[in-house]
Parts: sequence; structure tokens; C-alpha cells
Amino acid sequence: MSSITLIVGAEAYRTDAQPERSNEARDAQTSLDINTTRLEKVLLATSKHFISTLLPEGDGGLHTVLKLLDAGEEGYWSTRAKFGWFREFVRRYQGYLGELKSVVERDVLDKMGSERAEEMIKGLWSNIGQGE
Repeated sequence: MSSITLIVGAEAYRTDAQPERSNEARDAQTSLDINTTRLEKVLLATSKHFISTLLPEGDGGLHTVLKLLDAGEEGYWSTRAKFGWFREFVRRYQGYLGELKSVVERDVLDKMGSERAEEMIKGLWSNIGQGE
């Protein structure tokens, strides 16, 4: 980027010079940075908890819901509700989750199998960043 120097009288002014920020502006930026970091930590922890609850070690969670559906039975309503809440969480916060997408994919999703329940979670997560 080039800068232009204006000479007015005996003083030179650079047009690309940044104005000095006030203490209030610095404090506001620091507060914003802290709150953004906190938000990212909360969203990351919430995402990981949803996924671990929906896909517990061994049997249960979405695996059991899908087995019941395949058998023409109903049940596990609490897990179905949690999946609905997870879907809504991803939809509602996808603007914020976009920055965390690669972290969750690397730390959680890439370590999952490829069964139908895992693919449902990955499918929801893959929609992040593709618009509202």
C-alpha cells in the first residue's frame, strides 16, 4: 500500500497514519476480545457436549433411535429431543460456529466412524457457513 505525503506549509501529513486511539476505545476493544474468547470457549464446549451426548461410547444415543426406527418402534424421546436441540443450536449459532468449524471437525468429527448416526451429525455440521 502506498502512502501519500501532503506538505502543507512547513508540516508534512501522512494520509495512511492511524489516529491515536483513546483509552476508552482500547478498553472497549479489550473487552470485546475477552468476550469473544469466552463465547468461542462456550460454543466449543457446548458443541462437543451435544455430540458426545448424542453419540455416547458403545450403544445408545442416536444409534438406538435409528435401530428403533428401523424396527418400526418408537422411543428414546429424550435423545430425539436432544438431536432437535442440537440441530437448532447449529442453525441459530452458525455465524459464530463458522470460526470453530475446523476445530470441531479436527478434534471430534474426524475421529468418528461413518455409521448413519455419525453421518447425521456430520451432515448438520457441514451446513455451517453455507448461509442462513
